[in-house]
Amino acid sequence: MSIVFETKGIVLKRKPLGEEDILVTFLSPSLGLKKAIAPGAKKHKSPLTGKTELLLENNFLLVKGRSLDKIKEIETEQSYPLLRANIGKLAASQYLAEVVLHLALSDQPQEELYNLFREHLRRLENLKSQDWLFPHIAQAIYHLLALSGIAPEVYTCVFTQKTINPNFDKSRWRVGFSFAAGGVISSMNQQTFYTVDEELNALELALLQTLPQPFIPAKFLHADDLLLKRSWQKIERLLKDYLQWYLGVKILSADVVADILIGF
Repeated sequence: MSIVFETKGIVLKRKPLGEEDILVTFLSPSLGLKKAIAPGAKKHKSPLTGKTELLLENNFLLVKGRSLDKIKEIETEQSYPLLRANIGKLAASQYLAEVVLHLALSDQPQEELYNLFREHLRRLENLKSQDWLFPHIAQAIYHLLALSGIAPEVYTCVFTQKTINPNFDKSRWRVGFSFAAGGVISSMNQQTFYTVDEELNALELALLQTLPQPFIPAKFLHADDLLLKRSWQKIERLLKDYLQWYLGVKILSADVVADILIGF
């Protein structure tokens, strides 16, 4: 007798499987990262057609299989229509979905990760059309890293353990950032021990230090400030590179986001 069970989840990835089926990867709060076959989902008249798209939040009815479970029914609860109506927001959301795909664990509850991902999808959806997306992408990535226990240190020097405050009085003031050391370095002389992968000026460090907060202060979100925009772009790239270094993966969606947003 077949075992049928239910779970909810957000679709993170989909790919063709044979001529008619689709392999769906989704994040479930109770089951973690889950893969299942959507039989016949490529058929035009299939009841599953259109319900396996990325970022859909669904209730899944699954039939237990030997190696892969099969999807029997899907009921969509949330489709995030405002994300899909804006190419920048959609690309940013797919970027976060790929990050979650690499951070999520299989066969164990991932409720905190699920809720955090949903929260940042909602934030992206609610942004105004003129809002600059890079700050929100950067904060979402940092929050996801923090939940996974691998966020870099941004407040104190990883060697001296002393607090680093941005010094706006000296134009040439810099701190280092080391992937291997796991965060910011107050003295550039420390690079003999670890490679300094990036140098940050006072504004860039200040932006980096806003990320652990629940929300980014409004003063750092002026989309018409060119210097601020470039600085946020650098911070997003820094976190992406750190994540790629730490996990040994390539975040393909990040390049798409950069191509789309830099021209905005």
